[in-house]
Parts: sequence; C-alpha cells; structure tokens
Amino acid sequence: MQNSFWRRLSKLLILPRLPKLPIPAPPQATTEKKMKKSLLAFTIFCLFFLISCGSSSKNEDETDTTDSVTDEDAADTGTDPTDDSDSETDTDPNYPEPVDDSSRPPEKQKSDCLDFGGSWDETTLICTWKCKSKPANSEWNGSDHYSDKFANGGWEYEPEKLIPEYNEESGDCHFVCKAGFIWSENDGICLRKTGPDLSEAGTANCYIVQTAGEYSFDATVRGNGSRVEGVDFNDEKLDPKGVKLVWQSDKNGLIDSLKLKDGRIYFSAKNLSGNAIVAALDEAGNIIWSWHIWLSDEDITDVKTADGVMVMDRNLGATSLSFNYLGSHGLLYQWGRKDPFPASPVASGGTTSTMPVPVYDAEGNEVEIAHSSWENSDSNTLEYAISNPTTVLSNYSQYAECRDWLRKEFSNPALWGGSDGGKSLFDPCPAGYRVPKLGTFDFFTSSGGYETDIAGFSVYDINSDSVIDENDYRNGWYILLNPEDGAHSYFPAAARYDGSYAMLMGSKAGLWGNYWYADADDSEESYVPCGAYALAFQFGEAVSASPKAIGGRADGYSVRCVKE
Repeated sequence: MQNSFWRRLSKLLILPRLPKLPIPAPPQATTEKKMKKSLLAFTIFCLFFLISCGSSSKNEDETDTTDSVTDEDAADTGTDPTDDSDSETDTDPNYPEPVDDSSRPPEKQKSDCLDFGGSWDETTLICTWKCKSKPANSEWNGSDHYSDKFANGGWEYEPEKLIPEYNEESGDCHFVCKAGFIWSENDGICLRKTGPDLSEAGTANCYIVQTAGEYSFDATVRGNGSRVEGVDFNDEKLDPKGVKLVWQSDKNGLIDSLKLKDGRIYFSAKNLSGNAIVAALDEAGNIIWSWHIWLSDEDITDVKTADGVMVMDRNLGATSLSFNYLGSHGLLYQWGRKDPFPASPVASGGTTSTMPVPVYDAEGNEVEIAHSSWENSDSNTLEYAISNPTTVLSNYSQYAECRDWLRKEFSNPALWGGSDGGKSLFDPCPAGYRVPKLGTFDFFTSSGGYETDIAGFSVYDINSDSVIDENDYRNGWYILLNPEDGAHSYFPAAARYDGSYAMLMGSKAGLWGNYWYADADDSEESYVPCGAYALAFQFGEAVSASPKAIGGRADGYSVRCVKE
C-alpha cells in the first residue's frame, strides 16, 4: 500500500503543461526575478499540500487494508468511476473491487425486485424483500412449501423455479415452487412437471385424459379426501411404495411409462379411446388404492335438465355417444364401490356369456374379472374390495337378509354420500362431478314412478315422426331432459352384473338399463334388504321404466355423473 501511495504522488508531481502565451517584449530584470520567486513559492506550496494529503491517505490504508480503489484514486489515474470498462488499477489482487450495479436503470431493478417477490418503493427506488430472514438448516415443512436450503455454507436459491413467501406465524422465509414445478422431497428441489397435474383441480377416483402426453396426479389422497361415516381411515394419507397397471381396455396399450415419485403417479397417455385402472402399492406389493383413468378423444359435455341439474352427456367411462357402438356403454359399478368393471362385449342382441368385454395388463395379457365365494362372505369387507378392484363381490351367501356386497354387519349406506351428504371419497365420478341424488331423473316418467306405457316416458322423438313409441328406442332411450329446449341425452341399456352370482348378465345387453343414485335404501321394510335407488328401464317383451327403482347394492349398474 505504501508503494502505491508514492506512485500516485509521483504522478501528481508532474505539473501540467501551461498553455503557450504570446511572448511580450523582454521584461526588466526585476520583473523576471519576481516571477521566478512566485513560481517557486507556488511549487513549494503544492508540495507541502500533497505531502499532507498523502500522509492522511497512508493512515487510512494502514487502518483498513480491505479498502478497494476509491473514486479519488480513479480520478488521479485519469479514470471515470462510473465507467464499467476494464482499466488498469493499482488495487491489491486479494481485495477485488466490489460489483456496482447502481448504474442499472430503475425499471430493470424494479422488474427483478418484483420477479423475486420483493416490494418496490417508487419514491426511494429501493427493493424490500418480503422474506427478511433465512433460518439456518431449515427443513421440509409441509406438502407444498419449504424453507430455502442451507448447503455448502451458502443459501441455494433457484429464482427460475421458486418464489419467496413469508410465514407470519413462524417468522421464516419459505419458498413455493413456481407454476410448472413440483416439490421433490427426495431430491430436495423443485422439479419441472412432466405433464399436466390431473389432481390440480381436485383429487378424485377418476381422471379424464383427452390429449396424448405426460400426466401425473396426487396418489396420497383417497378419492376427494372427504370423510365418510363409519370408515376408519378418513384422515389418513396414503404412503405408496409402488405403482402398477391393473387393467386397460386396449390390448395394444393405452398408457405406459407408469412410475411413482414423491407420492405422485406419473404416466404417459398414448391412446385416447378406452379406460384403465392404475393402483398404488404398499411395500409388499398389495394394492392400497386405485384410480380410473378415462381416456377419450371426444369432448365430454353437460346437458341441463329442466330443474337446472347439469348431467354429463355420457355414461361414466363411455368413449362414444353412438347407440350401436360398445363405447357408449361405459363401465359398471357395484353401489358404493369406486372401482369400475367392464361392461358387455356386445352392444345389443344379448349374449349368454357372463364374461365382460376383455381387459388387459401392461404386457397385453387378458386380466380376469373374478367373483368372490358364493358359499361364504369372508371376503365381503371394505378392505378386501379396495385391495381387489378386479373382483366382483357376491351377496349369494346372505342374499335373503342383505343384498349388499359388504357383509351385513359392515353394510354402510353412506359410502356414496346420499342426498343429505356431499360427494364421498368412494364416489367414482371425476373432480367436479358426483353420483346423482335421488330424484334427479324423476321426470323420466309422467308420474315420477313406475310406468309401462311408452307414451308416459320423457323420451326424445329421435325418428322425428311426432310419435313417442318403440321406434324411438335405440338399444336405450334418448331421454328428454328439458322439454322446453329439447335437450336430451342417450342412456344406453348396458346390461348389469347380477349381485348374487357376481357375474355379467350379458343376455340383457341392449335391453336393460340401470343407473345408480347416491342414495341407499336402508329401511327395514324394503323389499330389497340392503338396497339402493336407481333409474331403471327395460325393453323387449315387457317394456317398463321407473326413476325410483331399488336394486341390491351388489348389482353392477351404470353411473351417469352430474355436476356438484
């Protein structure tokens, strides 16, 4: 630092050249001597002044060896302190000059401030950060927030992925993954989503996919996570250890690249016409929950009834609205269960087969849709039903006293919520929809009850002959939902599973249509013990319809979801 001082001093001792002046006539000797004395005095004065300044600068250098080159030094060497260009300075290499970004325009500073969660003051042009403290070694603190990590002695902050958020209760600075990123507890960072989050709008037992690509959903929540009376695991989070494809309706495959990471199931949709069931597994490989992936390249819309209820335009799981196509049937459900079963292999004409349309595993092998024992009800529990989504549970051993798929002592009328409750965690409909409440389709018959005269059915005149008769039947009815505007929707006769044998009644395909309500019939006087309400119609030698029929809960019927 001392050598640096003398170099600066030597530069200052080099007097600047004076401008040339007109040379006057030779002055008198006395005048010349006076000028020399004045110049000498001025030089001595400057010398003492510079020595005094140098001594003061030397003292400052000795007391603070961390000082960098000052603006005064820059001026002495002929440099501009606001110039960002490289120039030769006499700074100590161990003490680099600090970066000065004050030259950035305020607009840019404001933009950066707001981008990273700060509060910008237009008057002072100062950015105040919302998060004022960074607690050392803070750890994961929730399902969607985490404190900034302390690693290698410095804070790791990823501005392209994170936004700061101040926690008023803890007084800590936390960070939230930006849109398009999700928190990975294993990796300790925000990872870019591989595709849309199907559960972002709400968790459910069914997710609709209408575009090929990568998808994921939260696999730690059962259904919509709501409480169900009489169920013990209401508040428990799932902790899946594995994932598997249970079945898919296309042998060539509907989804692949199935994987589990940080409680989320990821998959790739490659075929958009069919249904698949994927399941979360425990450490032993047992199914702990499963979800229905409904793939359709058609827009799924709603039709408004005269009462203002928004009804889905197709059966749950249907991939078509064509009356002569199997895809219109959708899937069949035992009342209160979230998992579907494939429907009839024929659209109409009936079949004596008790086997549904085939479904396949990931390798293209056919998956058996089995049934439980007819001799006993040992398997008729909620836990068994959840762990075995390909097994139709029979009520044969208790048919006379209870027609539920659950053993009588476990029978629960609240599994699908009912009219008095909201959507339940066992409801099979996608987010935003639910199984309809009792009475939703009362308008189907003129009396609101059982009818055998087609003229009393609320049916759309599909053949436009101004007459409602058997000629308007198309393997099901186009039910007139709103007579005022002609709004209608196709309800196919997709047959059903018989609850006692737990097998498909294929002979009723195109002839019998049955649609569950969310309401169970739990009265002791009911002619169907442990039953539930349904919209039902049949066609053929006998024609009838009832918007308030009762069926055994072990039967497998269609579901037509409505908006919540």
